[in-house]
Amino acid sequence: MKAARREDFRHFTRLQTRWGDVDRIGHVNNAKYFTYEEQARTSYFEQRLNAAGQGADIILAHVGCDFLVQVHHPSDIDYGIRVTRIGRSSLHTEGALFIGEVCHARTRGVLVWFDFALQKTAPLPEALREAIRSYEVVAPEEG
Repeated sequence: MKAARREDFRHFTRLQTRWGDVDRIGHVNNAKYFTYEEQARTSYFEQRLNAAGQGADIILAHVGCDFLVQVHHPSDIDYGIRVTRIGRSSLHTEGALFIGEVCHARTRGVLVWFDFALQKTAPLPEALREAIRSYEVVAPEEG
């Protein structure tokens, strides 16, 4: 997979590696990339849900990562995240871990709007759809 472009992302979360993120080989352990993605995704959706006046009825259904370049400690990370597709009840995300201008990893995720009382998926609220549409640099696919 090719590296992501910074200009495709509007939302960035600034993170710093920690000494405890490093494995015995001397680079950031692969599991930590998912922690970084989670921090960026949580920040993004807190803002979009607030903009839409919605509660947090969204759950993670899938996440995957392509490791492109090793990350070493100490590093300042800019983690970009965006919605690439808006479905009936799901949102597809792309994330990218940047150090400077270099993309070190790309993530893909699927989130689902969930009715906890009924324990099943539910349609995404229109206010959330609009909050995402009006925010993104690259318009998400819809369908």
